[in-house]
Amino acid sequence: MVDAPSLWTHQPHAHLEFKAGEKVADIDANATPGFRGSKSDAPELQEERNGRFAELQEMLYANSRSGDTRKVLLVLQGMDTAGKGGIVKHVVGAGNPQGIRYASFGKPTAEELSHHYLWRIRNALPAAGHIGVFDRSHYEDVLVVRVHDLVPPDVWGARYDEINAFERELVDDGTTIVKVAMFVSLDEQRKRLAERLERPDKYWKYNPGDVDERELWPKYQEAYQAVLDRTSTDFAPWHVVPCDRKWYSRLAITELLIEALERLDLSWPPADFNVEAEKKRLAEA
Repeated sequence: MVDAPSLWTHQPHAHLEFKAGEKVADIDANATPGFRGSKSDAPELQEERNGRFAELQEMLYANSRSGDTRKVLLVLQGMDTAGKGGIVKHVVGAGNPQGIRYASFGKPTAEELSHHYLWRIRNALPAAGHIGVFDRSHYEDVLVVRVHDLVPPDVWGARYDEINAFERELVDDGTTIVKVAMFVSLDEQRKRLAERLERPDKYWKYNPGDVDERELWPKYQEAYQAVLDRTSTDFAPWHVVPCDRKWYSRLAITELLIEALERLDLSWPPADFNVEAEKKRLAEA
């Protein structure tokens, strides 16, 4: 069995948490911050850490049955092909589905547009004991909206403080927020998009609009920089994860989730019945 701690120079969040002054333009999407292992270590390590995540996730859910109202929200934000779907499938998918709430936020529907932009977000928040997963999120309203000039600058400009207040509210209500900004290089994105065009089983994932979005990358860099600068807080910090190497991004985000769950100091809830008496009753039944 591989030893997870020995393969990381420090806990992953120490390397991945966004620090004031860091520039999106300087992110090396091919890097593996803090990891001293190699790709060959990944399969066994991922399996072992998935097991640990699953144990903690079930423990969180089990405690909610006894009145614990805490929950976790994983926010995945990144350009197309960054690997958000892979995180949902290969990392979060290791948990028990009954304790997971997944939500994907694309172009708002007519009903959603008739409400405040946070309305659809609030409707998708995890219940007590659950891990919520946002595939894109409320940050679309200061990223895509900004880049495409969908609302005036004074409108989206006011949303940074509003989002901070919203997340503060969630944290005060017992939600641990794990925010992950996933960055893929333009070269790697081109390769992944090209692969989708070569495989009939991937056509459904290809969107011609993704090519148009590539042309807007300089604007997206500015938008992501503003998001990191203005919404990485002490109660809900951003983590910057390089995603050119899928095996690394999956390991890193697994560890971020494990760290978040371990900070909750979970344990299995005690029985609310007489165990020995129930053993006797069952034997006699």
